[in-house]
Amino acid sequence: RKSPWTLPTGEISNGAFGEITSGAYTFFDSTRGVQVISQLARLEAELSRRLVRIGLSATLSSDVGDAARRFLRPAGAEGVDVVVDKTPALQATDYEIRTFVEKERGVAQTALWQIARVVEEDVVKPMRSGERAPTHRKALMFCNSRRLVESFTQGIRASADDGADGFVYPHHGSLDAQLRRAAESALRDSDKPHLVVSTSTLELGIDIGAIDLVVQVDPGPTVASLRQRLGRSGRRHGAISRLLMMMRATNTESNRHPLACMHFDLFQALAQISLVVDDAYEAPQTGALHLSTFVQQCLSMARSGVDFDDVKQILLREGPFLEEEEALYRRVFDYLATDPINRPLLPILYVPADQEDCAERSYLTPQNGLSFVQKPQFGTSFKTATTYAVRLGGLTLGNLPVGHNLKPGDALVFAGQMLRVRSVIEQPATLLVEPGDQGRPPPFAGSTVAPSGLVVRTMRALFAGDIALPPTTLCAQTRALIDEARAVFKEQGLHRSQLLELEHDAGVALFPWVGQKAQSTLAILLRSQGLPALAMHAALSIPNKTPTELRAALDRIANGDHPDPEDLIRSLPSHQFDRYDYLLSAFARRQNYISARVDISGAKAAAEAILA
Repeated sequence: RKSPWTLPTGEISNGAFGEITSGAYTFFDSTRGVQVISQLARLEAELSRRLVRIGLSATLSSDVGDAARRFLRPAGAEGVDVVVDKTPALQATDYEIRTFVEKERGVAQTALWQIARVVEEDVVKPMRSGERAPTHRKALMFCNSRRLVESFTQGIRASADDGADGFVYPHHGSLDAQLRRAAESALRDSDKPHLVVSTSTLELGIDIGAIDLVVQVDPGPTVASLRQRLGRSGRRHGAISRLLMMMRATNTESNRHPLACMHFDLFQALAQISLVVDDAYEAPQTGALHLSTFVQQCLSMARSGVDFDDVKQILLREGPFLEEEEALYRRVFDYLATDPINRPLLPILYVPADQEDCAERSYLTPQNGLSFVQKPQFGTSFKTATTYAVRLGGLTLGNLPVGHNLKPGDALVFAGQMLRVRSVIEQPATLLVEPGDQGRPPPFAGSTVAPSGLVVRTMRALFAGDIALPPTTLCAQTRALIDEARAVFKEQGLHRSQLLELEHDAGVALFPWVGQKAQSTLAILLRSQGLPALAMHAALSIPNKTPTELRAALDRIANGDHPDPEDLIRSLPSHQFDRYDYLLSAFARRQNYISARVDISGAKAAAEAILA
């Protein structure tokens, strides 16, 4: 029979030969990836045939082959072939790390400003003057936030005598597409030297031609991400792939706290380079319920009516959702159709669980549900912020998230320009701006991703000297900071213990050396035991407690004397983290949060290792 539901226009692009190809590491068990696999399952059901699926990646470790097969083809993993290219992953590569210590006097002494000056002096100026070889003309500078992109674009331009007008471009997701295309074209099509300062938007998937140098500010989000960024350079035959890492560091002359002296960011960068050299990458997280994306896909399927049998066959059996959790997915489906607030959101061909043999089926087609799924932004499953369009004269520069309380006269930096707000229009949400002579980048949403378990274990080995530093050119200041951190690691006995008692009864620092999920769960478990644990990169800080108190709490955790996961997270301020979590019941939100953010077994294993 003809399926009663159809794919919304633009949700997926099908290749000319039915092949679906992607950069696999960006999709593997992520919100985007689960959405894509769901759409493929629906498309195949619509066409009544299977399409060829091809995932391409330079950053999947050899030990995740089975998980990759299951993700790419959930209902036929045994038929997926993994083809491995045995040629070296990288050609000749030149790594360099420079470190910039925060000074305390004046704006020009900040690490950010120091980096901007060095990039202008050592990268932009030589390229423009022709001091470097003619082929060294394009550079790409990656930052981990849009705010840093704006800061460095403006800072590098300000450092140049002529403002580097037309040579330095910003690139991030809040900029207008026309401005992003101009930056891409400058790298790809122009024969002039250019530097583009970018977030992960230029990490992969966009043709920008051959890049001569990649600059990374602070550690990359993941090893896989750093590898993709590095792979942007050295693509010409015989060229060297070049990575220059610019690290910001704490001034330990004024802050002798042991955790400050360990320079975690620097060692994270060293660990990431070591792992790239060894061609070792983070394993993807698996086991999350992805209920937000499940809701979105149910809503999309329900435009013309759908029952749970369709959902079960397409999204659970053929799709990416966990078939063994069918009862929970059914509960979520039922909640969408029988919202207790008496406002079902979507048109669902709904059959109550106790009436599955009933011949008559009723449609629920409320107008608010139909308008909900017809909104243009419904097509994405990941979170997007409500924004103001930023307009300079007749040109749209991009979008800024609401909530900054900008008002006429306020100064800001956006699209690499000094601007002043001329007026604020609420409908449609628009910021009218004009050129200004001062400003600062607006605070965009987002936070630094904590390092993975693979990275923190490598960091520990580097602290302890168990493995050699990677083959990297290090400036004198970087070497001094490495020596300082290793000395603190040894002096504090962290080569033989994972507990560090802080001076002046300040509490205890705990080094579990596990990834973010297990570490955050351990912190929650400690807080449930009355210990106020705070995450500080690879460590947990427990102020005003003694090692004896901490060991007692860890012993209880290791022995299972702690609340169950649902009770454990009830005290958290929110269990919503994905776009459509607000459409879930409170119970489903808790289950969804636990599946994605809680790792009891990992936290217990960490407690046992600390006590051993």
